[in-house]
Amino acid sequence: MTTTNQGRSKIIWSVLAVLLVIATALEIRDRASRPDAEKATGPSMLMPAPMEEVDAIEIAVAGNLHRFSRDESDAWFYHGIHAGPQEIHEHVPDPAMSEKIGKSLGLLGRARIERRFELADDDPFGVTKPEMIILVYVSDPVKPTMRYSVGDLAPDELSRYVHIVGRSEVVSIPDYQIRNLRELLDTVTEQPARKAAPLS
Repeated sequence: MTTTNQGRSKIIWSVLAVLLVIATALEIRDRASRPDAEKATGPSMLMPAPMEEVDAIEIAVAGNLHRFSRDESDAWFYHGIHAGPQEIHEHVPDPAMSEKIGKSLGLLGRARIERRFELADDDPFGVTKPEMIILVYVSDPVKPTMRYSVGDLAPDELSRYVHIVGRSEVVSIPDYQIRNLRELLDTVTEQPARKAAPLS
């Protein structure tokens, strides 16, 4: 009797193991078959487009406006705001700094929305007096595609409130995303002759 039960138990576990392998293989195949754009965008993502399509990002913080752009070879570089968007100027990105910028902004490009809240008049989220403003440019170097007002730290101290300007909702994203941007700004502004332009 015991031998029979052990045999049945082995069969059941074998079947379960096979089913698990099949389910895992199907999930991997499904993920691999999705287009990159589908993976990087959608209602759960903060950014309006995959980072590969973003031309520039501006971050306003502490009275300064910082701009990150791509050159023709898709290398990221940092500069302050020039006198006009059409002004002709040359940039030669530093490869090491370009890689750091790319990694930091790439992390922002993968930011997922955790929760959604209705924007309230009394602003319990701190987004009407933001600590940081993020402007994202896709296909137009002058007009931002999306604006974000970064508000307070959530009570759990793990999330940060962000208002998507033009919408009636506030979302939360992981706070490490904002800490990462601050660290990036600290890094680029330590470079010689790379001070950001003050906000007018």
